[in-house]
Amino acid sequence: MIVVEGAMADVITLENGPEKFALLGWSLFTGVIGLLGNTFILVLSLKFNAIKLDKVSVILILNIAVADLVFSCTVILPTTGSIATEQWIYGSLLCTTTNFLETITLVTSIVLLCMLNVSKLLRMRSPLRALNRSKRTGYWLAGVAWMTPIVLVVLPSLALHRSASFKHLPYRCDSVAIPEVDGWLDPLYASTLIFLPMVVVTVTTVWLLGLLYKSRGLQKQSVLTLLLISTLFFLSFVPHGIFFVLSLVFDVSKSAPLQHYYRFTVFIINLNSMGNAFLYYLSIASYTKFIKQAYYKTRLVLCGTAIPPNIALQLRRGTLDRSQAYTLDELGGTGRITAIIKSSMQ
Repeated sequence: MIVVEGAMADVITLENGPEKFALLGWSLFTGVIGLLGNTFILVLSLKFNAIKLDKVSVILILNIAVADLVFSCTVILPTTGSIATEQWIYGSLLCTTTNFLETITLVTSIVLLCMLNVSKLLRMRSPLRALNRSKRTGYWLAGVAWMTPIVLVVLPSLALHRSASFKHLPYRCDSVAIPEVDGWLDPLYASTLIFLPMVVVTVTTVWLLGLLYKSRGLQKQSVLTLLLISTLFFLSFVPHGIFFVLSLVFDVSKSAPLQHYYRFTVFIINLNSMGNAFLYYLSIASYTKFIKQAYYKTRLVLCGTAIPPNIALQLRRGTLDRSQAYTLDELGGTGRITAIIKSSMQ
């Protein structure tokens, strides 16, 4: 996490009750969905070009998927073991490593979203100039995004010999407080790595919302995708920003409600890593079309019945005529096949 716990005491542990099982189920669910969803995004885009947007946006989206995939594998899923055992079971080396990876992936994801919004806004404001932007521009932006947390957070932490230890509140390894520097370093990190990106995302999102009704085709899909991603970002990170403000006013170590709220802010961030695959399905026509075609082809193959060439071609192209009726003889199969063909036309 960007904001370390400092003097916050680990006074709240969970018994084998509803809250513990809820956190365990939530971590397992979001971790698996994040792993599978982001893997699908990378495979479908890199191998099948399923996301048909401008080159810079696609590169930034793929890097967001990489960051979310690493976060799911190295932060969310290991948390399930910590919740179940009430301790860190993976060793001190992985404790420090996962703490750094959590910071790197979260900050990188935030910076990439800011770049994605600003890039799309500039593209819509100056479309002719945007045509000159190549994949190299996207790679440069992605490189800057990945280097930002390394330069601003990881390297200073290594220079300060900051260690990490397991905390019961987030059920993760967190940075050990260094009081003489955290008094000014934490507000600096919070303002530059949380609040400033929130301002950028807010301003660009409102601006893009105003341009949504004027855009058409791929431009409209891109804007809608960014609006959905930005909404997910706010739902995931705004609670943590609110907690940081409250921690400046109240003594969190003496407030059980605030400690419970802190735990909520930590686990709600999981939304940011597992939700993008669903958002792309809702907003990007090429991605949606590919998923539907793959789904129906898989169901047809599992039925083990040959499909007539003309119908197979239409399924492959996604041009199956909704008004056309197919009889059992034409399909050469069973009623189950007929039901599948009809469902693919809806």
